[in-house]
Amino acid sequence: MVGNMSVQDYASLFRQQIVHIPEMHENDRIRWFHSGLAPQLRILCIVDQSGNDFTSVETLTKSAVGHERQNIVTLQHNNTTLGALSLACPLHRA
Repeated sequence: MVGNMSVQDYASLFRQQIVHIPEMHENDRIRWFHSGLAPQLRILCIVDQSGNDFTSVETLTKSAVGHERQNIVTLQHNNTTLGALSLACPLHRA
């Protein structure tokens, strides 16, 4: 993935590239797509939810999008919690 590109944007770019390589086997497409994910998503997307290898780029994409959304929600929650804690801390009061 390039910079702060979302998984959806990366998947779209990936599809545009592999259309030029129709003979590429699905397992190779999966490996190529996986290797381009952000490091934290590569770790989370080693296997599917059942613990099996991914069988298509589509299922890998769905998993990566789900993990990306979870990460965003977690970050938003953590930022909200830190903001609330900051306001409650007497050292941070004006």
